[in-house]
Amino acid sequence: MDPFSEMSTLRQTMDRLFDERPWRVFSAGAADGYFPVDIYETNDDVVVKASLPGVKPEDINLSVTGQLLTLKAETKEEQEGDAKAWYRREHRTGTYLRQMTLPTEVESDKAEAVFEERGAEAHVAQGGGDEAATD
Repeated sequence: MDPFSEMSTLRQTMDRLFDERPWRVFSAGAADGYFPVDIYETNDDVVVKASLPGVKPEDINLSVTGQLLTLKAETKEEQEGDAKAWYRREHRTGTYLRQMTLPTEVESDKAEAVFEERGAEAHVAQGGGDEAATD
């Protein structure tokens, strides 16, 4: 038995574990721009739902190129007149970005999205197409 082969297998397993961190959104690692996404298929569409609490609809951008869906959102620091002495500040500001390959061929020029205060929902028609962007 080759010990280097076993080390390589262990490393691949550990890499996969840290790439698939379901707890990231609940941990301090949420500051790296991760947000949860659900993807499912209906008879006509691929539907993508993203939870983005605290993000304003005008600060969400969704685009589809081929089978690649890109969802980008931004939160900005609230500007208030009075200076504050913070004891703790956990609300993240900055940019969130997720890119994911959709599970089937889609007509990206027929992408429709609804943006709300708590997130986004996109419907992309199944089939084939080129490129679409929704702001």
